[in-house]
Amino acid sequence: MSSNMEKAPIYKYVVMCVIMAGLILTEGASGNLLPLTMLQFGLDNDTMGDIKAINPLFGFISQPIVGYLSDRIWTPFGRRGFFLILGAPIVGLSLFVVPELNAVASLVVWVIIWQCFQDVLWGSDHPLMADLFAPSQRPLLGAYMACAGSLSGIFFLDILLEMELTTAYRTVGIAQLVLVAGAAFFLNEKPPRNLPAGKKWAIVNIEGDGDREPRKPVFQRIANGVTWYAKEIFSNSIYTRFAILNFLKFLAVSLIGGWVIYFGTITLGLSKDEFGDRWKLEPIITLFFAVPAGWFIGKYCPKQWTMVVGFAVMMIACAMGYYAETPQDLMNVAIVF
Repeated sequence: MSSNMEKAPIYKYVVMCVIMAGLILTEGASGNLLPLTMLQFGLDNDTMGDIKAINPLFGFISQPIVGYLSDRIWTPFGRRGFFLILGAPIVGLSLFVVPELNAVASLVVWVIIWQCFQDVLWGSDHPLMADLFAPSQRPLLGAYMACAGSLSGIFFLDILLEMELTTAYRTVGIAQLVLVAGAAFFLNEKPPRNLPAGKKWAIVNIEGDGDREPRKPVFQRIANGVTWYAKEIFSNSIYTRFAILNFLKFLAVSLIGGWVIYFGTITLGLSKDEFGDRWKLEPIITLFFAVPAGWFIGKYCPKQWTMVVGFAVMMIACAMGYYAETPQDLMNVAIVF
């Protein structure tokens, strides 16, 4: 996008923050409600790890596909908004079904559906920052979205985690419809310049597709696009570095966030209410520091070194988590992380 792109109005900040709040509630269900559900099935650690791995696995598969498709379509609901409006009800339905299941096989099937479309939502949300906001607006937007996610995380840990599991699942499911699908109707994405006049539904070329690309079968175009994405990651040194950075970031998130509910409730013997009271320090810290940090970084800090410092702090939190043995240790990890 051009650095001269028009600045987005305030209401689009609000829309993006509302969508982020809804997505973080779903991540809370993935990271906390689903593990508690799996415990009720009496699964061993390896099996629970395999089921938890469905989320990042489908992120790896579905997000490039959604990125490819959403770049090349236009609908009455926009490019990215279409996938948000499509995916959120399916995630919501899954959240209503999962707590009612009584067989491991059916649980795995519904978790696959849930996580697949949850990753579709993330794959649709991420590009909107570049689509709708000028470069100068993005650092502050990121800070506002972090605050919205933190408020959502605090609400989850302080309110939803104290509810009975089925009620918590269904509350998050309804939130998908209201916060994600509902807000997506207000994105007001701009149609591509090469959209045929009067077309509400269209497949459109982007630069580099070539004139014949749209005539290929859709699955072949998707496969070609995913292959292109994979090649680009390793043929461009900047992309390769970002891929490595994001791999390390999500590894740290998985090491801490992926298993913290088990550590708190099983190893430390806390109730889920007590766990929520301690771990909510993590989103509370983010809530207070995200906006001033986003403003300060955008104005004064070299982003490369800011990322280095951020990763170093995350690694320190991982090391602290390894040696944690008490509820106070858990609180310290939450503060640093």
